[in-house]
Amino acid sequence: MNNNLLSSKKHIPVWSRLLVLLMLIGCLPLSATSQDLASANLPPGKKNGQKIKSLRDALDNLSTKYGVQFAINDKVIENKFIDLEKVKSNNLEEALSTILKPLKLDFKKVENYYVIQEAEENAPEKEKKKPVSDSVISNFQAITISGRVVDDKGEGLPGVTVLLKGTTTGTTTDMNGTYSLSIPDENARNGILTFSYVGFASSEVAINNRASVDVTLSPDLQTLSEVVVVGYGTQKRSDLTGAVASVKAEEVRNLPVRSVNEALQGRAAGVQVTRSSGQPVAQSDIVIRGIGSIGGMSPLYIVDGIRMSAGNNFNLQDVESIEVLKDASAAAIYGAQAAGGVVLVTTKRGANQEKININFSAYTGIRKPVNLVKLLNTQQYFQAKQAFGVNTSGWGDPNQLPNTDWIDETFDSGKEQSYSLSMAGSSGKSNFYLSANYQREDGIRIDNWFERYGVRANADYQINKKFKIGETLYAWRRGENPLQGSGIPYRSVPTSLVRDPNNPIGGWGIADSYFAGPNPVGNEYKNHQLNETYALEGNVYADWEIMKGLNFRSTFGASLYNDKNYNFQEAYDFGIVKNTVAYLGRDNNTQRNLTANFVLTYGKTIGNHDFKAMAGYEAFKQDLSSLHGEAQNFQVITKTLDLTTDPSTYKASGGEYPQTRLLSQFGRINYSYAGRYLFTANIRRDGSDRFGPANKWGVFPSFSVGWRMNEEAFIQDNLTFVSNLKLRGSYGKLGSTSNIPQFTYQASYGGAGGTNILGLPDGSRAKGYALTAQLPNEAIKWEEVLQTDIGLDIGLFKNQVNVTLDWYNRQTKDMIYQVPTPPSAGFNASNVFTNIGQMSNKGFEIAADYRGKTGGFTYSLGINGAFNTNQVKKLGGTNNNPINDGFAGDYVESTVSRTEAGRPMSQFYGYVAEGLFQTNAEVATLNQQAVEKAAAAGQPTTGVFFQQEATGAGDLRFKDINGDGRITESDKTFIGTPWPKITYGFNINLGYKGFDLTALFQGVQGGDIYNANLYYTQFFVGDYNTTPNIFGTSFFNGNGLTDKPRVGYTDASGNYVRDPNRNYTRISSYYVEKASYLKLRNLQIGYTIPKEISQRVKLANARIYLQGQNLITITKYRGMDPEVLGNNGTTGRGVDNFNLYPRTVLYAVGVDLSF
Repeated sequence: MNNNLLSSKKHIPVWSRLLVLLMLIGCLPLSATSQDLASANLPPGKKNGQKIKSLRDALDNLSTKYGVQFAINDKVIENKFIDLEKVKSNNLEEALSTILKPLKLDFKKVENYYVIQEAEENAPEKEKKKPVSDSVISNFQAITISGRVVDDKGEGLPGVTVLLKGTTTGTTTDMNGTYSLSIPDENARNGILTFSYVGFASSEVAINNRASVDVTLSPDLQTLSEVVVVGYGTQKRSDLTGAVASVKAEEVRNLPVRSVNEALQGRAAGVQVTRSSGQPVAQSDIVIRGIGSIGGMSPLYIVDGIRMSAGNNFNLQDVESIEVLKDASAAAIYGAQAAGGVVLVTTKRGANQEKININFSAYTGIRKPVNLVKLLNTQQYFQAKQAFGVNTSGWGDPNQLPNTDWIDETFDSGKEQSYSLSMAGSSGKSNFYLSANYQREDGIRIDNWFERYGVRANADYQINKKFKIGETLYAWRRGENPLQGSGIPYRSVPTSLVRDPNNPIGGWGIADSYFAGPNPVGNEYKNHQLNETYALEGNVYADWEIMKGLNFRSTFGASLYNDKNYNFQEAYDFGIVKNTVAYLGRDNNTQRNLTANFVLTYGKTIGNHDFKAMAGYEAFKQDLSSLHGEAQNFQVITKTLDLTTDPSTYKASGGEYPQTRLLSQFGRINYSYAGRYLFTANIRRDGSDRFGPANKWGVFPSFSVGWRMNEEAFIQDNLTFVSNLKLRGSYGKLGSTSNIPQFTYQASYGGAGGTNILGLPDGSRAKGYALTAQLPNEAIKWEEVLQTDIGLDIGLFKNQVNVTLDWYNRQTKDMIYQVPTPPSAGFNASNVFTNIGQMSNKGFEIAADYRGKTGGFTYSLGINGAFNTNQVKKLGGTNNNPINDGFAGDYVESTVSRTEAGRPMSQFYGYVAEGLFQTNAEVATLNQQAVEKAAAAGQPTTGVFFQQEATGAGDLRFKDINGDGRITESDKTFIGTPWPKITYGFNINLGYKGFDLTALFQGVQGGDIYNANLYYTQFFVGDYNTTPNIFGTSFFNGNGLTDKPRVGYTDASGNYVRDPNRNYTRISSYYVEKASYLKLRNLQIGYTIPKEISQRVKLANARIYLQGQNLITITKYRGMDPEVLGNNGTTGRGVDNFNLYPRTVLYAVGVDLSF
C-alpha cells in the first residue's frame, strides 16, 4: 500500500490580505480573470458560487487548524471533492464525519494520527479482516526520529525534504531546520533517510537504530542541473552552448551600489565596468568583449523578460540572478540592440514555503573623498604669483587678507544609508514577493545628494494544472540635487571670502578684480535645483500549457517615466561674475515604453533525442512628451513661473515625440542527443523606424554546438576526477542602431534651421518651421557584429573546481558615425549619420572557482580575467580621416585622443617627451642642427629652431619623429592607449562558526591614463589656482633643475615669459601614466548570531556586518584615482581632467534580519 503522511501546512490569513492589496495596486483586471478561470475549473456537476475544495486540501486545512496529522492512501482520496458550505462544526471529529461520510470514507485515530480509509461496508473483504493499525499504518508507534539539518555554516535549513528511502514516508524541516518523522514500518528502523534541498547536494544517512539524526548539507557546487535564464526561457547549465556569465543574489544583495552595471564590476569575465566618477548619481560604463563601435555599443537590459531600465533606480535586494549573454549564440535571440551583449535580470518571486518569510536589511555609513588635492593658501598664492611674474602690489597685504580653503569649503564627508524590507510567501497555487526600499547618498561635495524610494510586487497564480498567470510591478521615485560646478575648484582664489553680509545681491564673497571666476560655494547654493523621476515599470503574463510539451506564453509590459526638473537661479554678485536677474526653469517630460511578446514553445523527447523549439513575436513602442517653461525677474525663491515680475520673459517649448518603433519575429531550436551532443540555432528578424524602406529590416541568425565529453566512456573510465567537460562553439550575427535619431534617411521638418521669430512688433511671438538643414542619408543601415566563440567548461572533483575558457572574435561592420559635411555641400555646421567602417575585437576569457570545507571552516575562491585586442580596420565614410576627441582642459592646444584606421580606438596622440633639457647648451646644439638641416633641404633658415625660440634648460624635450631636425605637427604620434591588456577580478569567501568574510578585488593591467590634471596642479592656467607642486618645477622661485618642467623664465628685460616651450599646453607623453591598478572593491566582515539567541527575540536569522568599499588601491598613477572613464567611453576615453568628481571610500555597518 502506498502510504503518504501529510505534514502540517500553515495557511496564514495575512497572505490573503496582502494578495488583495497587491491586486488592488496593479492587477485588478488580472484578479478578475483569475477568479473566472478558477470558477470554470469546478468538478463536474458543481455550480459557480459553491465553496468547492479537493478532499486533500480540506484535510490539509484541518491538519493546520487542529495540529494533527493524517495517514492516507492516495488512491482512497483521489478525485474526491467536498462542499465547504456543509462543514460548520468546530469539532474535528464531527467535521471529519461530515466530510467523509458522503464520500463513503471513514477515519480511525491511532495514537497521534487519523487514518483515512474506506468505510467498512465499502472496503474490500481482505481489508475488513485486518485491524486498521495493520492495514494502513503498520507499526506507526514503533519509532519517531528527529533531528536538525544545517548548512556548512551551521545555519538551519528550512524546507529540506526528509524521506525514508524506498517509501513515500517523509516530512520537511521547519524554519529552524528541525524535523520529526515517524517510521511506520518496523523494518525501517535500520533504513536510510534521504535529505534533499535546492542548491545543496543531497545526502543519505543510515538510521542505525538512532532516535536522533542530525545532518549537514554541503552546497551543490555549481551543479550541472542548475537552471540558467536565457532569452525568452530557461535552460540547464549542462545544456548551454553559448557564453553566459551568471551572478547570483547572494553575491550582490548587500553591496553599496545602485546599478546592475556596478554590481557586475569584477564579477564576470569579459565584462569591463568603469564608474564615470564618485558622484552619487554617476553611471557606470559597461563594455562586454571590447568596445563594439565608434558610437558606442551598450548592452540591452531585460528585466523579468521585458526591456526595462536597470540604472541607479534599481534595488539590488530584489535581484534573484543576473545573466550576461556574451556571444552571438546566447544573444542573437534579441537580434537588434544585442550587439553590445545582453544583461538579463531576474527578480525574486515567492518560494515554495510553509510560512511567510520577512527580511529586513539596512546599512549606514560615511563616504570620504579619496586623494583630494590641496590648493595654495593665501601666503603661498602670493609667493607663487610673484614668482610667476605677476605684480601683486595692488592686491593688499596677504597677512590681512582672507585665507579661504576652497577644498575644505566645498568638500566634506557624505552620509549613506539604505533600508530594505521584503516579504515572500506562497500557498498551494500562488506565491508572492513584496519589497520596499529607501536609499540615500549625500555627496562629498556640498549641496549634492541622491535618494530613491522603491516598491516592488511580484506574484504568480496557478489557475489550474495548465494555466498560470502572474505580474511584476516596480514603482520608484528618484530625486537628485545635482552639481553646478566642476569636480575640483581649481578656478578659485584664496583671498576671497565665502560670504559677505555687505553684498546686497546674494550675500556671497566678492573677489577682487584680478580674479574673473565664480565663488565656488555661492555657485552651488545660488542654484536651487531638484531633478525628480517618478516611474512605474511592470508586466503581466499568462502561461498556458496547451498539451504536454506545448506551451504558449504572452507577456505585456509597460514602463512609464515622468521627469520633473526644477531650477531656480538666484541673482548673485561674485565680482566680475555677476547676474542681477533671477531665473526659473521648469521641465516636465513623460516617457512611455510598451512591449508585447507572444512565445510558443514545444519540447519532445524520443529515446535519446531531445527536441525543443520556440517561436515568438514582439512589438516595442516608445514615446515622449516634453514641456519646458522659463521666466526671469523673481523677487523670491519659488517654483511658480507666475510669480515673475516680467511676464514678457516667459518662454515655453515642447511637444509629442515618437521615439522608437521596433517589430520582431524570432525563433530557436535546441537539440540534444543522449545529453551528450548539443545543438542550438537562433534567428531574429527586426524592423526599425531608424532606417529607410530599403534597410528597415535586419535578420540576425546564430548557431552553436556542444559536446559533453564527460559523458563519454573514455572519460568516465579513465578520468574519474572529471565531473564536467564540455566543448562549445558558436557563430552568429547581431545588430545595432547605434542610438541614431529617427528620420536620418529623409529630410525632416523641425524648429532647428527654420525661421525663428521672437518678439514681433505687436507683442506676439511665433516660431516658424522649415526643412531642417540636414543632409539625409537614404542608405543608412544596421550596424552588424559577426561573432565567433569557442569555449571549454571544466569541472573537477565533483565540481569543487570549475574552469571556463572562451576565445572570441567579434567583427563589426557598417559602423555608424555622425560625419561632418563640408561647407561646400551647402549644409553648414551640419552632420550626417553614415556607415563608415569596420572594427575588430579579439580576446580570451578565463573564469575559475574552488569551494571547500575543512572542519568548521568553509572557503571559496573565484577568479576571472579577460584579454582583449581592439582595432579599427576601416573608416571608409571619412576617407579614412582620423576622428579626434578627448577634452583635456582649458587653454590646452588640442584634443588628446585620435581614432584612426589600423589602430585601436581612442589612442592618445601627441608629442613624445624624452625628458628635460639639462642645459641651454644642449638646446643651442639642437637649434644649430635644425638650421643646418633646413639649409641642406633648401629651406629658409631664418627663425628656425629645434622646438621654440625661447626653449631652454628645464623644458620638455620632444622627439623628432620624422628626423627633419625640428619639432612640428608632423612629429605628433600615438603616445598611449586607454585600453588595458587585462581586466580581472577575484573574490574570497570565508566562514567559521558564524563569522564570515567576503572580499572582492578588481583591477586592470596595462593601458594608460592621460593625466590632464597635471596642467592644473603645477601651473597657473589663466586665473585658476594651483597646488604647492608648482614650487617643485624647474627654476621656479629660486629652484634649480628638477624633475618637473619649468613654467617660465625671466628674460633679459626683466619680463617673465610664461611657458615659452608650451610644456603645459601641448599634448605630450609627459602626461601619460600607467593605468594599472588593483582595488579592494568591497570587504564585508559579518557575524551570524546563534539561533538559540536570535530565536528568543523571534528572529529566524540575524546577521550584523561591517563593510568597506574602495578601501585599498594599489597603483603607480599620480592622479586622484586610476579608474578613469574620461569624456566618454568611446572616442575620448581615459582622459583624467579637472571636471571629474572625486572618488570615495565607504565605511559602513549593516544588519540583515529574517523573521
